[in-house]
Amino acid sequence: MLQVVELHAPVGIFETDPQGRLVRANARWRQIASLEHLSEPRGAWWQMVGPEDRDRVRAEWQSALKHGHEFRSQFRVNTGHNLERFAHTCISRLHGPDGALRGFVGVSEDITEQLRFKRQQEEAKAELEKRVGQRTNQLEMANRELAQFAHVVAHDLKAPLRAVNNLAEWLGRDYLDRLEPEGRRLLSLLQQRVQHMHNLIEGVLAYTRLGQMEEAEAEVDVHRLVTGILAMLAPPPHITIRLPLLLPCVRGGAERLRHVLQNLLENAIKFMDKPQGLVTLTATRLDGAWEFAVADNGPGIAPRYHSLVFEMFEQLPNSRQAGGTGIGLALVKRIVESRGGQVQLQSREGAGALFSFTWPDQPKPRPGSDPGGDPMI
Repeated sequence: MLQVVELHAPVGIFETDPQGRLVRANARWRQIASLEHLSEPRGAWWQMVGPEDRDRVRAEWQSALKHGHEFRSQFRVNTGHNLERFAHTCISRLHGPDGALRGFVGVSEDITEQLRFKRQQEEAKAELEKRVGQRTNQLEMANRELAQFAHVVAHDLKAPLRAVNNLAEWLGRDYLDRLEPEGRRLLSLLQQRVQHMHNLIEGVLAYTRLGQMEEAEAEVDVHRLVTGILAMLAPPPHITIRLPLLLPCVRGGAERLRHVLQNLLENAIKFMDKPQGLVTLTATRLDGAWEFAVADNGPGIAPRYHSLVFEMFEQLPNSRQAGGTGIGLALVKRIVESRGGQVQLQSREGAGALFSFTWPDQPKPRPGSDPGGDPMI
């Protein structure tokens, strides 16, 4: 039965005496060892090892003999010509009925194709990493150029915008009493459009600056942060803001977290359509993150618009009427996701809205950096 197995086995099988000299070997082993021209090869089994690896392999063999453990090694085969082949060989002891060492039995496998495939994988991976690095550098350069372009354009736009605004203020101050109601309405509309344009420019600058600035990790007192935001927003008397007794301290960039909370609270206040408005902020501890939620009893958002509100420059009809720019929630989404968190919206038309986001304790690592590194946005 053993001879049948040896004959048809896909691996090379050989047996040696206690000194490691070959006793017998099947045809597959002779083929792997480049000794297929010998029906009964003699000599030490390691004659199959190429000269480049023979000293190492013999040292490993002597160590296995000395310490009594199974021999395992990978090496180049002594093909005798320029053809490069590799083999993996395992050798175990053979003991007789009396327990005495009778010799050794070994199994050799041709791993040339495996190593070639592995080498091709490593080369492909290295090439891919190289291309990703090149593309990343190109993208970073393009982002820097885009940010510079945005700043230049914004600066160039602000100058004539200020001039238009000043002109509108002069008209209102010097000629308002001479204007008819329609003229006054048009002047007011002009000032609103100028302010909207100003807000739009500032929003674009904030969005581009986010990709450039690095903000150090620090402990952020969310209660103090929210208190300052509400003092600045100054909600009208008919809107009640409900906060927990205690809000947590979290790790992160204070300015980025302020952007997120201020935008969500400001939207809840700005778009409130109820005579008695209610805005509630909550904080819930999750595994490795805090979840903040801003809920309101305002007009709500139809489900078909839920993904749209987070897109750049996309606005709902009531958002345009309230002077929205379509940048705020896009900025919120970018800040939160750059840290590794998620933003969600639960709402239906006429039933208020709940915006929630997770704020992980640790920032998302940069590509190719240690997990503890600063986030890249």
